[in-house]
Amino acid sequence: MEKVKNEEIDSHVTLTVQREHQGDLVFKVRRSLPLRTVLVSYCDKLGLDYRAIRFTFDGKRIKGSKTADDMELQDRDFIDAWSDQFGGAADVLLSD
Repeated sequence: MEKVKNEEIDSHVTLTVQREHQGDLVFKVRRSLPLRTVLVSYCDKLGLDYRAIRFTFDGKRIKGSKTADDMELQDRDFIDAWSDQFGGAADVLLSD
């Protein structure tokens, strides 16, 4: 029984998705599950558009098709959620 319990723990990872000015959400997922499932769920729970949020781990962008094993995520790792920025240049008023 102890061996089965350890295998179950090893097959899952607990991840925290965090975003500035919003609460962190914690997910326990299978290591083989595509991360898109977690990322879409995070957006759904906070009323965000998945296509407008960028997710990173250790500065590397997360592709939704990757798994926790692909990204070498460990238990209790943090995923950062960022809003995509459109534009970025301010209008400059020129005067004579």
